[in-house]
Amino acid sequence: MTHRYIYLRPVILKIIVAVMLMCNLSPAAAERINFPGGFRLGSSLDEAKRHAASRGWQLVAISPELPDSWIVKNQNIGVHVCNDTVASVTQSSPGDLDDFAQIVSNLQMERGKPTLQVVSFMAGSTPISSIDARFAEVEGLGVAVQFSSTGGKLAISTNYFSDKCAQHPKDR
Repeated sequence: MTHRYIYLRPVILKIIVAVMLMCNLSPAAAERINFPGGFRLGSSLDEAKRHAASRGWQLVAISPELPDSWIVKNQNIGVHVCNDTVASVTQSSPGDLDDFAQIVSNLQMERGKPTLQVVSFMAGSTPISSIDARFAEVEGLGVAVQFSSTGGKLAISTNYFSDKCAQHPKDR
């Protein structure tokens, strides 16, 4: 009997480890994401304003024509609100193709292959080009990464968004 116990022990240990690893792949994965600026999808606009103020930031509306779009002054962070709920958080930063490829590669390992869209056009005399990588939504959370060139100035924007707004559109 002792001989049998020695062989079962590694198998049982492997099963326990496998179960523990599967528990780590729980639906809480979306909550482990650190959203830009520490904002939370699903929080109210007032909560987002208080959060910004607690960090010494100012959350301001982009314009009266865009009452649901807000920016954090001097932080390159945008917040979109739908029905008084934070529906998306975006962060823009300078970056090159290597940076974009690294972000997309990391997200691809977690979320699978993205859909890509490539656009190039002129805005007056300024050439604008972008590559958008949009990942499938997982548990109501979507991610889109854009690599853009505006007149030769490169930037990367990462947008985290919720599907809640699409499910409950605001009556206007």
